[in-house]
Amino acid sequence: MTTRNVSKNVQKKIGKREELEKAKEEAKDASKSMKCPTCGGTDHASSSSKNCFERVKGKKEVFKEFTKTTDIKTSLINCCKHESVVSEIQKLVAHITQVVFAGSIFANYHYLGQVQNKEVPSEISQNLIYQLFSGLTGQRREASDELQACFRTFHESLPSGFDLNAYKGQGYSTIISSMAKQFETLVCENISSNYEARACRYLLGIFSKPNHELFCGTNLTVAQRKSIARYVFQKKTNAEDCKWPSSVDKNDEIKSLFERTLAFRSKFDVTGTRPPTVPNVHAIPHHYLKRTHEIQRETSEKQYIQENVPQQTATPG
Repeated sequence: MTTRNVSKNVQKKIGKREELEKAKEEAKDASKSMKCPTCGGTDHASSSSKNCFERVKGKKEVFKEFTKTTDIKTSLINCCKHESVVSEIQKLVAHITQVVFAGSIFANYHYLGQVQNKEVPSEISQNLIYQLFSGLTGQRREASDELQACFRTFHESLPSGFDLNAYKGQGYSTIISSMAKQFETLVCENISSNYEARACRYLLGIFSKPNHELFCGTNLTVAQRKSIARYVFQKKTNAEDCKWPSSVDKNDEIKSLFERTLAFRSKFDVTGTRPPTVPNVHAIPHHYLKRTHEIQRETSEKQYIQENVPQQTATPG
């Protein structure tokens, strides 16, 4: 190999090295001018970089940070070694349980009396429930005359062996107030969440009861009766999505059934209530107590619903 060829090879290597260094410098300059489109940072190009403060962590990183908490259930005696404290807590729980149980019976008695007397039921509120519960504990000074009279009637209707002195106040009025709030929430939620389903089931029952004025015979299938019941409910509550069921023919007989059903439902409307709408069931559930009571009474009885089933096999000639 001649000296001239060696010098050419060296020059080529030097040229390649210079090109690599130049490319590195250009890449370094380009990295300095980078800007993340997510956070606007200039030290990284995208949100996938660890330098991005808006970067979404991967599953592995999230799993590493996962912490687990556990609850250990134990008895009161095992977690509290003071016998006096344990005794007081047990005494409190027993007293509150008895008051709430008896108070719920008194509350039912109060509202059922208003329903049976065709009165507008009192609003279901924490204050009223607290007065009903407190009435059993002997604290009836702030109760209204109506509640006082109701309590006397309730007391007279109790069995002779029933002693109300066991419910007298023991200084736990704050806890009773909290229980009254929970009771109010449960009652209102029960009425509002189940009202539509119960009303439709009730209408289905009377459509299928032979001795009822709204009996529609066996010409309609159970599915069609359910559709009519739901349509009647939506029509009565002024629902926006109320549409005539597509599975039912809109003939004169069905129209008559619909009109008679609306008239039948109207007799359960309490004087002084606003026109029923779906939101009002949640806002004023006490206005629906009469209707709910009637539905509960009727649907508690077992009923067999019949329908004509088309024959599946040919009858031999």
